[in-house]
Amino acid sequence: MAGTKDTPLSPMGYQRLTPTSSTALTVPSGAKYAMFNVETASVYMKDDTTAASATSGIAITTGTNYWYTGKLSMVRVFSATGILNVLYYA
Repeated sequence: MAGTKDTPLSPMGYQRLTPTSSTALTVPSGAKYAMFNVETASVYMKDDTTAASATSGIAITTGTNYWYTGKLSMVRVFSATGILNVLYYA
């Protein structure tokens, strides 16, 4: 992954989600990586384009920073009451 001391990441954008249904990310053109931060309540994530739910997906817990380096267009997120902040990078 880029972002080592010699190859810094380039900021591409920010998104704040309250995904009360399975929601795709709005990925800025050229973004390759994302950092997820869960502000309130757990957020569930899947990266195979199928719906995320409280019973399907991995849980990202409150206060967690989670780096994602897969295909961003395939990510789906869900939370009954949570807020997800996403920073995008190239």
